[in-house]
Amino acid sequence: MQLTKLILQHNSIKDSSVLASLVNLRELDISYNRRIDIKPLRFLEQLIKLNISFCDVYNIDVLKTLAKIEELDISQCEGLQSYKLENQVNLTKLNVSCMPIEDFNFLNKIENLRELDLSDNLGIELTKLRLQWWALEMLF
Repeated sequence: MQLTKLILQHNSIKDSSVLASLVNLRELDISYNRRIDIKPLRFLEQLIKLNISFCDVYNIDVLKTLAKIEELDISQCEGLQSYKLENQVNLTKLNVSCMPIEDFNFLNKIENLRELDLSDNLGIELTKLRLQWWALEMLF
């Protein structure tokens, strides 16, 4: 039997290197692990659902190798400075609530988005976004 779903919320994980060996994971929730290093996730090419909310993540470039991601929660990742999600062609659900984001134009490149959570983000200028609004099923 191969592990396909793993929930490790609120575990104060300091060494995440073991995650790299779980190559059959399809769902991973490591939310609320403030000091976790997400670099080992680059080996989890089968991931379709990832929750890294409330983690001290500064860069999500590791997601470039995870082309199958359909659902991503990066809410409350207050230190996040890079939002390169253009490789996420399968991304249908995205939570970027409570983020210190000034420029949401990265959303324009996510064509298959169906559910988007922008709640608690001050100063969003929705008129500047070139989203396919008609395609969204849920907008928060």
